[in-house]
Amino acid sequence: MNTSLRMQAIQKYLLSKKPEELNEESVSSRNPQFKTIDTSKYTPILVSKSSLRHAEMKTKTLKSRDVSTRVTREVSPISHSSLNRFTSTTNSQIFKKLSQKTHLASSSSVDVFKPVSKIIEKASKIKLPSKNIIRSPRKLPKTPTTEIKSVRDLSRTRDFKPKPKAELEKAWRKALNLSNGIDPYAGTFTNYTIFIGKGNNSPMVKGLFIKRHWWRVIENKDAANFVWSQWKDKQVISELRCCNHKPIINQDQPIQTITTLNKMQNGKYSCSVDLDSIGFGLIQKSKSYIQLSSEKIFADQQRLHNKLEFNNCLTNKKGLYMTMRNYYQAINQCIFDKLPITFTVTSINDEEYMKFVSLYNIIESGKKETQSQNLWIVKPGEFSNRGNGITVCQTLDEISCIVKPISEKSYIIQKYIENPLLVNKRKFDIRCYAMITSINGVIQGYFYLDGYLRTTSKEFTMDEISNPFIHLTNDAIQKHSSEYGKFENGNKMSYKEFQRYLDQNFPDRKINLTLHILPQIKEIVKDTMKASFMKIDKNKRLHCMEVFGYDFMIDNNFKPWLIEINTNPCLETSSPHLRNIIPAMLENAFKIVLDSLFPPPINHRCEFIGTNRFELCFHQDIDGKALIESLGENIKFLEN
Repeated sequence: MNTSLRMQAIQKYLLSKKPEELNEESVSSRNPQFKTIDTSKYTPILVSKSSLRHAEMKTKTLKSRDVSTRVTREVSPISHSSLNRFTSTTNSQIFKKLSQKTHLASSSSVDVFKPVSKIIEKASKIKLPSKNIIRSPRKLPKTPTTEIKSVRDLSRTRDFKPKPKAELEKAWRKALNLSNGIDPYAGTFTNYTIFIGKGNNSPMVKGLFIKRHWWRVIENKDAANFVWSQWKDKQVISELRCCNHKPIINQDQPIQTITTLNKMQNGKYSCSVDLDSIGFGLIQKSKSYIQLSSEKIFADQQRLHNKLEFNNCLTNKKGLYMTMRNYYQAINQCIFDKLPITFTVTSINDEEYMKFVSLYNIIESGKKETQSQNLWIVKPGEFSNRGNGITVCQTLDEISCIVKPISEKSYIIQKYIENPLLVNKRKFDIRCYAMITSINGVIQGYFYLDGYLRTTSKEFTMDEISNPFIHLTNDAIQKHSSEYGKFENGNKMSYKEFQRYLDQNFPDRKINLTLHILPQIKEIVKDTMKASFMKIDKNKRLHCMEVFGYDFMIDNNFKPWLIEINTNPCLETSSPHLRNIIPAMLENAFKIVLDSLFPPPINHRCEFIGTNRFELCFHQDIDGKALIESLGENIKFLEN
C-alpha cells in the first residue's frame, strides 16, 4: 500500500472509533466559542517515507498528547491551533454520525488517538446559547476570484485615491489655449523669469511662484518673461510686439468639452474626476467659450505684462463714466440705471457744470417732498486710488471751491446714494474681482465668484457729512479710525456672513446674494467689458492681462450700483477672510493666464490644485461680434 492510501486509512479509522473504547483520563481543554471543522472533507497531505520514519522516531520520546498532535499534522492540513478548535466544538452532528459507522480493523497505533474521540463525546454534551452558526467552512458560499480581486482593488482605492492632477493640468491648459488660438511649446529649457515690482503685498505675489519651480525671480524687467507691477509700465508695454493677424474660429470641428477625466492605473480606471466640480464648467460650459485654430508658439520667447495698454478707459473715474455713457447710449439704455448720476467737469464755467447746477437746484427745491439731503461726492477724474481726494459736499459753495481749473485735470461730481443698505446700522460696499486678458490679440473677460464687504467703523448718519469714517469704506481710510476692527475683523465681511445677516434681518424679503444680487453685479461687469473691448488693447499687444477691483454699493431696494473700477486693487491681507480670498484669487488668475501661456517644461511635473472660481463671461469672437452686428452704425460710440 502506498503512502497516500495508508494515510487515508489511518484518518478514516480515527474518525470511526466509538467513544466507549477511548480512555477517559486524558481530555484536552475546551473552548466553546470555536466552530467545528470537518476534517473528513479536506484532502490529506502527502507525506514522504523519510518524514514518516522521522516522525516514528520522535513519537518514542513524546507523550501521548504530543504524538496525537504530530500525527494529525501529518495526516491533515489542519494546524495544531485548528485541532484545538476542532476538539472543543459542541454542536457537531457530523461527528456524531461518523462515530456510529462501522469500525476499521484494529491497529496498534489506535491507542495513541484515544483522547481525541473522548473529547468529541464530552464536547457534544455541552449546551450553548441558541444562535445560527456555520457548522462547517465548506458550507460558506465560495466567493468568485474576480470578486475577491475587485474587493482588493476597492480597498486599495479607499486607502489611497490617486487623483489625475497632471492630466487635469494638461486638459485645463488645452481648453484655455484653444480659446486663445495658441499652442505653446515649452521644450526642455531651464526656466522662465519674472520681475515683481515692489509694493501692494509683493511678497505674497512672489510666494505664489515658490511651487512653480520652473520660474525664477529676477531684478531686470527688460529680460523677464512676465513683468508684474502696481501701475502700468509704459516702457514694457511699448516693447511688447503687436499681433498682426486675426485668429480664425475653428469651423471644421465642433467645440469639444471635457466633463470627466479618468485616471488609468494597471489598465483600469482607478479614479474619475468630475471636471465641473473643480470649476472647468465655468470656462468650457460658458456661452462665451469658443475654440480657435491654434498657432504653434515657443513659450520661452513670449512676454506678458499684468496691465492693459489703455486700461484708463475703465480705471479712472472720467474714463469709466465716458466709456459706459457711450456704451449705454449705443444700446439705447440709461447709464444712470447702473451708475449714480454723474457729471465730469473741468471748471465751474464749462457746459457740463451748468447741467449739474440745474439738476442740483431742481433737487434742492423738492427736498421737502423727497426728503433728500441733496448730497454729492466730488472726486478727481484721473489718477486717484484708495479714497484719495474724495469729498462729500452738500452746498454749491463747497463744490465750487473744490472744482478749480487745472491743466489736464478733471473732476467727477456724483450723486451720493442716500438710501444705502446698512449692515448693523453701518455703511458698506462690495469689492469683487474681474480679469480681462489679451492673449494672442484675443480679448476675454472673467468674473470672480468670491468677494467681500468693506464696512465703515461708525454708524451711518447724514448729519456728519465731513466724517470719512461714516461715509467712505476704503480700507486706507478706515484703518485710521479708533474703532477699526471693532465690529468685524479688519472691517471685512464674507459673502456667507452677509447672507446670514440678510436672512436674520430681512426674512420676509428672502433675499439671496448668489441668486439675486451677484447676477446683477456680473451683468454690469460684463457691460464694462463690452463697452471697452475695442479700445482697451487696440494695438493687440503680445501679451497682457489685468485683474480689476470693482466696487459696488447696494441700496435699500437691494439694487447694485457701480461706483468705480481699480487698476491696483489692494492685495494686503489685513483680515483672516482676505488671507483666504486674495491669494486664492490671484493664484487662480495665474493658473488661467500664466500656466497656459507658459506651460511647465517637459522635465517638470505640474499638478492642478484647487478649484477654479473665475467664470468666463466675455469673448470678443462671441459677445463682441454679436454686439458689433447688433449696433450697426451705432458702433461708432464704442470707438470713441
